[in-house]
Amino acid sequence: MKKIRTLCATLILTAFGWQANAQYCAAGPSSTFDSNVGSVNLTGDAATAINYTGCPGVSGLEDLTGTQSVSVTSGSGYTANVQFGTCGGNYGSAGEAWIDWNQDFTFDPSESIGTWSGTPPTSLSSMVFTVPALAVNGNTVMRVIQQEGGSSPLNPCATFTWGSAVDFTVTVTGGFTITCPQPTTLTASSIAANTADLFWSEAALATEWEVELDTAGFAPTGIANNVGLTDTTFTATGLLANTSYDYYVRAVCGAGDSSFWVGPYGFTTLCSTYQAPYFEGFEANGLDCWSITSTSTGFSSYNWLQNSGTTGSFGTGPNGASSGSEYIYTEASSGSSGDSTRLESPIIDLTSIVNSQLKFDYHMFGVKIDTLYIQVNNGAGFVTIDSITGAQQSATADAWLTKVIDLSAYDGSTNFQVAFVVKSLGCCDGDISIDNIRIAETCVMPTSAIISSLTSSSTSLGWTTSGTAAVTWSIEYGPTGFIQGTGNTINGTTFNPHPLAGLIDGTTYDFYIISNCALGDKSPWAGPFNFTTFITGVDENTANNDVSIFPNPNNGVFSLKVNASDASVKVINTQGQIILTKKILKNNAKIDLSNNAKGIYFVTVTSNEAVTTQKVIVQ
Repeated sequence: MKKIRTLCATLILTAFGWQANAQYCAAGPSSTFDSNVGSVNLTGDAATAINYTGCPGVSGLEDLTGTQSVSVTSGSGYTANVQFGTCGGNYGSAGEAWIDWNQDFTFDPSESIGTWSGTPPTSLSSMVFTVPALAVNGNTVMRVIQQEGGSSPLNPCATFTWGSAVDFTVTVTGGFTITCPQPTTLTASSIAANTADLFWSEAALATEWEVELDTAGFAPTGIANNVGLTDTTFTATGLLANTSYDYYVRAVCGAGDSSFWVGPYGFTTLCSTYQAPYFEGFEANGLDCWSITSTSTGFSSYNWLQNSGTTGSFGTGPNGASSGSEYIYTEASSGSSGDSTRLESPIIDLTSIVNSQLKFDYHMFGVKIDTLYIQVNNGAGFVTIDSITGAQQSATADAWLTKVIDLSAYDGSTNFQVAFVVKSLGCCDGDISIDNIRIAETCVMPTSAIISSLTSSSTSLGWTTSGTAAVTWSIEYGPTGFIQGTGNTINGTTFNPHPLAGLIDGTTYDFYIISNCALGDKSPWAGPFNFTTFITGVDENTANNDVSIFPNPNNGVFSLKVNASDASVKVINTQGQIILTKKILKNNAKIDLSNNAKGIYFVTVTSNEAVTTQKVIVQ
């Protein structure tokens, strides 16, 4: 992880902790019934006291800091008497009280002054405490919480159903006096994938500030790597995209006089723009910048969910992912009929590919399958370009299907997005699943096979192709008529042409070629193409100066030039059968084999007591 730090560690950091965002966290119950702090009594200096009666209950945090206060002195002991009780039924609860001695706006575990557990009614809980010697002078807050069903230690920022949370003011004297107040109102704006602007407000007259920033949840160190900031703004750079960060700030009021740290303030960087070819298989990286929205809310809302294995519903969903272990699906047993949910991709740049194509795997089994809508956006808003309606499989064990959609109309887009939208027909057999989303250049199959360097035992197989999607090719070959899957294979070659050796002489071979493209995509197989090896002993490599054939290869019609005025010609196929004889009275003759099968033939010319054999290829 990249770490961006400024500022030095001090003893104050250890003694007083890290200040939150200059305000105390919310807490408390949503219900005013049952468990409730019955009373709080704390007598302090100079006849000051907190005298609180809890019932009737109050929902949320009951803030009495403006009306109930007590004065205490550093080093002195006091007793808070708390009645953890009820305003209704009697149920097991836990209680705890804290005083924020270091005034960092956080109730640290070390600032707890006592705990309780039991079932009301119970006797008073007497919490005896001594004000720390380094307690910060001035007004701070005491918080008391009772949480029905809770257990110690309690979370001072917890929200729950039954119980109560109440705050009081405690004024400290004789302790530590802050001469450099901490900054307040931390925030962040202009958040991008790799940068963010951090802001805070100065509470006094500091002219320098220090910041420590790292990924969320980091343990602050206060060790500086340089930026005394002279402004209450800091631009963080070099951040990781789609990553949560925390930062802390303190003010520097002079030499040796710095504030307590305030923080953390959290923010999350935006996702980067992804470059096509793009793949999402919903594996360990989770949704990875995909966003999900739903028209329903709450615990049982209708949503896209990441999953492995079955969907957990009878009569719907797949047995597992199309590949890997994870996929994403809509749970039809959640939400209600008419609800819809939307799965939206991050931004994808299509400028590096042409003939763009969307492919995804889908499984739609169930009697309440509605419609899967596929939408795209190139910056002008989402539009529906395709849809799949109704059940497409008849059992959970049925194979996933693959949908292919042409996106060539969006070639060159720098901010392309795809979205999948599903509407619910209600519970329960309507789970729709998708997996392996690919946005890439169309994987085009090879065309126009080219045979070269043919001998009786070897040749080179070449082909033409278009586009840039193919990264390798695979070849399967065997004697003419072989069944694909049983032939000889060459996988993942980058050579075009690719040499073959170890062939049988005088044999016709079929071969097929497939393009292997990015993201594991493959074209259809091209073929069969064919060639015939030479017969051993026939002159197969050199042209005879007395006889020439052109063009060669040809479409069955070719010219024969002979350095003699009286010659005879025989054309023989690879089975040794004579298929044509001809008398040549002049130097040139035209031979027509267009009615014969494509393949290799041997032309034998006899003249002046000499015999010459040449090979001709009819395509």
